[in-house]
Amino acid sequence: MRSGGWMKQGGTWYYLNGSGAMHTGWLDLDGKRYYLGESGAMVTGKATIEGETYRFDSSGALLPSDSIMGPSLATVEQMVTLFNAQGVPYPVDKYASRGAATIKDFCQVLLDQARSEDVRAEVLFAQAMVETGWLQFGGDVDRNGKVQCNFGGLGATGNGVAGEEFPDVKTGLLAQAQHLKGYASTAPLNQSCVDTRFGLLAGKRGSAPTVDKLSGTWAADKTYGTKVMNVVDKLLGY
Repeated sequence: MRSGGWMKQGGTWYYLNGSGAMHTGWLDLDGKRYYLGESGAMVTGKATIEGETYRFDSSGALLPSDSIMGPSLATVEQMVTLFNAQGVPYPVDKYASRGAATIKDFCQVLLDQARSEDVRAEVLFAQAMVETGWLQFGGDVDRNGKVQCNFGGLGATGNGVAGEEFPDVKTGLLAQAQHLKGYASTAPLNQSCVDTRFGLLAGKRGSAPTVDKLSGTWAADKTYGTKVMNVVDKLLGY
């Protein structure tokens, strides 16, 4: 048997120690952390280890808890439960004709659009709730009876500027996911670009891989990232 390093067998990666034995458990290597299961197979995606849920990228590296990109942990049911716990109405009059007649529909669309661009759904959901005040709005977006389907404040730069307008919930959430991806990653978009402000991110691609780095970038508020992560933490606690 070969000794030391990574070995791929049957489409699965394993790590062999210096004596050629298969490594299991946590592995710290070259500044990254991996987990090899009982069989020695490298873990990717979402995994529960000793009662805790972790996320690993496609190369097996452990992702930070506040990373924007990566596999989603939150479910539609968790998002619906947290929204309903706020005691605010879902604006069915706005979104029934725009692809989301119920909060469950809205959360399913959100999950699908987040996954389509490899953005964590819990981050997209939390940001949308922070930006819109749990879909109640009250700022420059959706003023005077407008329905913009803009859940990320895209283009709403203050002083009454309403920002971008999208035809339906799906497009609005996809645009937001794409803008998040623009900040968090240098990877190309998976879907056709609907984010009309994506081009403005030239030179900024990959500058905010974690939620905390959205403070002062996506929003001027220096506590913006903390506010978003507070919702993420509540969501994943359900």
